[in-house]
Amino acid sequence: MLAALGMLCSTTPATFGKVDVLKYLLDTYKCDIDRGSTLRHDSPLVCAVRSAQYDCAMFCSLEELSLVGFSIGEEGPLHWLCGFESEQEEEMSTLAKRLIDAGADIEELSSITGSRALLPTGTVC
Repeated sequence: MLAALGMLCSTTPATFGKVDVLKYLLDTYKCDIDRGSTLRHDSPLVCAVRSAQYDCAMFCSLEELSLVGFSIGEEGPLHWLCGFESEQEEEMSTLAKRLIDAGADIEELSSITGSRALLPTGTVC
């Protein structure tokens, strides 16, 4: 049962930088953490990058977890490198290179409509 909930159980440790917990979940319960959760569709890798959790992001990328967004247009990990602080520039650069080398695409769309626009056409603010 927990293996089926692997994504939901693994996004929290990724967000808070708990590599040991991620490893435990993956090794013990054979969780499928290479897909989006049913609530937000964010993978542990995206959660780790968005939270600037370098060690978790590297662990997820080395485990060959999903490096791109999902088919319905969620953000990929490269979209969230902005989560890193200026003091973390070296880690951010290392992670960005790792993600790109593994196939992440900065040009990947991040909207459900496939548009690069921030708001749908005709939206009035």
